[in-house]
Amino acid sequence: MLSLISVPSLFVASSITQALLGVSCWLLLRQRHGSDRLRPWAFAAVASGGWMLLLGLRGIVPDWAGFPLANALAFAGMLLTHLALRREAGESSPPALLAALWLLLSTAYLLIDVLAGVTPRFLFAASVLAAGFAINARLAWRAAAVLPSRSGQWLAALLGAWAAVAASRVVWALWDPPSANVAALTPANLATWVMCYALGLFGNVAYLGMVLDRVRSSEARAQAAEYAERARRESAEQHAGQLTEALTQLDALAREREQLLGVLAHEIRQPLHRATGALLSAGAALRGPRADVQAIAERLDAAETVLGELRSVLDNTLAAAQILTRREQVTLQDVDLDLLIELVMGDLAPDQRQRVVVERLTRLRTLEVEPGLVRLALRNLLRNAFVHGGDSQSLVQLRIEESHSPYGMALSVCDHGHGLSASHWAHLDDPATHHKPFPSQRGQGLGLSVVRQIMSVHGGQLVLRPVQPSGLEATMLFPWPDTRTSPRQRLA
Repeated sequence: MLSLISVPSLFVASSITQALLGVSCWLLLRQRHGSDRLRPWAFAAVASGGWMLLLGLRGIVPDWAGFPLANALAFAGMLLTHLALRREAGESSPPALLAALWLLLSTAYLLIDVLAGVTPRFLFAASVLAAGFAINARLAWRAAAVLPSRSGQWLAALLGAWAAVAASRVVWALWDPPSANVAALTPANLATWVMCYALGLFGNVAYLGMVLDRVRSSEARAQAAEYAERARRESAEQHAGQLTEALTQLDALAREREQLLGVLAHEIRQPLHRATGALLSAGAALRGPRADVQAIAERLDAAETVLGELRSVLDNTLAAAQILTRREQVTLQDVDLDLLIELVMGDLAPDQRQRVVVERLTRLRTLEVEPGLVRLALRNLLRNAFVHGGDSQSLVQLRIEESHSPYGMALSVCDHGHGLSASHWAHLDDPATHHKPFPSQRGQGLGLSVVRQIMSVHGGQLVLRPVQPSGLEATMLFPWPDTRTSPRQRLA
């Protein structure tokens, strides 16, 4: 029975530790690590364990197994470790070349053992192990740098220490030739056992840590790639959503353009026909044998009136197109109310100006608006009042006052005609029509729709109220600057 304090028993314990931990690494890592890297390391651990076991059983096993087979296993463990570490470092190494090198080293050891004796074979084996462990230490360091891994650095340090011990044994053997007795408690035998035990225990643990570092690094890279892919997917979905929204807006814009062209064709066709008829009639009267000056003047006045209506239609159409395509914020400026009213009155025919009664109920003299658009809106309301406000002698009231609910300025046009029909009121009360840039029903015209859009870009509103017993009051409510809606809501 081996003594627990003898060197052979220490080598046996080291062999068991090495083999068991090598197999444990295989069992723990086989589902998470490549078998092409893990298998050489496990076989190297088993081979190194067999080497240590044969060293511990020296004197019990046959002589051919004590040193020749033990060193053959040592060479095999060293080369298999080299193969595993090269693969961990991402380098290639043909297994056939390593097998040929193992066969060469084992054969050389046998020849030296037969021909030269104990000391040369010891020097050869120790030198080969010193060189092999030094190369493996360098490989472990490179593999640790690839990951990176602190456990790999510890493994490199351990292999380097093993190489240093083997080199020191070579130097010691040159000064004091060794004997074949490995059971003696000599410093060299104890140092060899310490390194064998450290390699069996800490070497496998360091390799396990290095592999786990690689696995964690791979998982982190995979997770980062997944996050990046998710971010790219979300970005693509966001861009797709924005593109869909842009296409929807383009479709809506195209529909509005088509609707604008349809309304323009409808609104402009009848005035053109009337103006053409009036001009042709005036021309026929001028070419007649007895020119009636009064009839010609009446026809020319009619043509002028129709052309004025046509200009109004064109103004409304251009304003509607401008509002529709507007993407910048409305430029507001303080406008003198009296000047604005005078400009609007100047746009009317003389007989229409005589029918307008201006009533000012506020002392405020300016209003912050876009003057061109407000001028057009007010002119539209007045002309609607002339058309639908009764006979040609009925008065139209233009009232300027402050509003308290909501707070702002109110410009109201009131007539006493027949007002709007029930179907028109139902159409105006429909909230869906308030967001349409153009009327959806033919015959309504662009006037009120343009006014509503102009008030929208000013942050205000157009309010229509019936007048008793008959008539219509159209009020443009302009909020004060501090209560005006956001610029985004004033975009067309």
